[in-house]
Amino acid sequence: MLLCGVEAGCARTVRNWYLERKFDISLPRKHKLPMFLDLNAEEKHMLHQYSKEHLHQLSVELVSEYNHDGIIPAIGDTYG
Repeated sequence: MLLCGVEAGCARTVRNWYLERKFDISLPRKHKLPMFLDLNAEEKHMLHQYSKEHLHQLSVELVSEYNHDGIIPAIGDTYG
């Protein structure tokens, strides 16, 4: 088998290419969090805990409701 101009006959050859780092495999960067979670680590932790506790029923609507009823008022009380 000819691969990129190099004869690749077995799995060991391909393994050696990766071990010698002849290929650069980069993963995409993670998306940033919303600004209010970046700025408020305690609220981010609260949301993370809530999500873990309600994982069996977790949905966008549930998280949105928790944000509006719990986290945003907490931020308002802190800065308020």
